Amino acid sequence: MEALRALLYGVSSQRPTHSVFLGGQQLPLEARMGGIFLGFLCAVALVAVLGRLRASQPPSGFLALACWALVALTGLDGLNAFLFDGNLPHLYAPNTVLRLLTGLGAGLGVGLMALPVVASVVWQRPADDSSIEDPVELGAGLALAVVVGALILAGVGVLLWPVALAMLVGVLVAFGAANLYVIVLVTGRVREATSMAALRGGLIGSLGLTLLELCGLAALRILLVTSFGFTWGS
Repeated sequence: MEALRALLYGVSSQRPTHSVFLGGQQLPLEARMGGIFLGFLCAVALVAVLGRLRASQPPSGFLALACWALVALTGLDGLNAFLFDGNLPHLYAPNTVLRLLTGLGAGLGVGLMALPVVASVVWQRPADDSSIEDPVELGAGLALAVVVGALILAGVGVLLWPVALAMLVGVLVAFGAANLYVIVLVTGRVREATSMAALRGGLIGSLGLTLLELCGLAALRILLVTSFGFTWGS
């Protein structure tokens, strides 16, 4: 677990007061940040189950508004926490449950909007579909996120490693998707992939770049904390 915490230290400041504990051990990401990456993973799972990994259109209309609202909720909760920490006027006392649940919603919303953007530049023949196309599909994603949140908040010790590893996978997938997008654009290989096998090189490159980024972010946080007493998080 210490190795996971070290690897993910640049992503989350890992404050005990902002974190969930399972089996007496702290998870490697704080509640909000862990929720965001687990929510992103929920979006990937939902889109995969719906058979829309090649969908090139983000949600539109009401569904788009709903995704943005999910992102806004965690932003507002974070702002409220910032005001609370600064002894400024705030709406309510922050708590770990809200951090986790709003984070899950935000990650889900971001994933549903971001995955089609990546698909639109990766696949040779991207599908002219949206990642989700009706409220029922959005509801299924939200239900999945709520189940994940409920399992974590249940505090069952045996879930420590599965949840911790799921957080790691969520970070790798989210960073990896962004890196794959950049790699495809930089190398000029837009819309060349015809299958997952054809994406092997790009996926390996994005994973390697992600690991370098995580190590770099962790080193940067250590430098800022030890030299200037500065860190970030909410």
